[in-house]
Amino acid sequence: MFVQPDFAEKGIGRKLHNLMMDWYFSITDKTVWLGTSPDTRAEIFYMKSGWINAGVVNKGEIKFEMSIAAWNNFKKNKMQEPRIIRNTITINAPAIKVWDALTNPEQTKIYMFGCETVSDWKAGSTLLWQADYEGKNIIFVKGNILKIETGKHLTYSVFDPNNKSMEDIPENYLTVTYDLSEQNGQTILIVTQGDYNTVADGERRYKESYNNGEGWNPILVQVKEISEL
Repeated sequence: MFVQPDFAEKGIGRKLHNLMMDWYFSITDKTVWLGTSPDTRAEIFYMKSGWINAGVVNKGEIKFEMSIAAWNNFKKNKMQEPRIIRNTITINAPAIKVWDALTNPEQTKIYMFGCETVSDWKAGSTLLWQADYEGKNIIFVKGNILKIETGKHLTYSVFDPNNKSMEDIPENYLTVTYDLSEQNGQTILIVTQGDYNTVADGERRYKESYNNGEGWNPILVQVKEISEL
């Protein structure tokens, strides 16, 4: 199963896969199998989707099997509600000024632990968060712009490239969204980050980011202060 590049990293493939499996086991209880090349994104996808490695087939391809019992067990234990951090703040400033605080590198370094944004702010482009640390310029977070509507909406992916224990693959990137809505000179900013249920080491990463319920709030308070100057 493949998803066109423009629709990658949006959870569409996983939703299609789950619909396909539900449909298949609604008409039969026979075990199904497939083959895919080793050391690929497809291999990781099927492993995370509950398929069982059943050996080698077709000149070195990995054979994955799924029984109705395995699928039902996977749905019961793994297909949880998305684990998303969500924070909202009302800012007494127009949306375009809040947008500047969120994207202008001179502004982000004030509240984002010294990190400046590096991007051309186009869909598909790289987004880096970098800062000077002990005399060296370090990229602390990297990702890509997935969707952008200036002054209104931004979706981007995030990954810590300095965590050598985690594989740098799309499945391990979290997604952050900014939604801005303006009314009567005020802007409501909603920030989300997740899904922690779909990435490696998700439980630990969630607890660190959730921060006893604070989530993005400490950062949003500073964004508000900057925007209202």
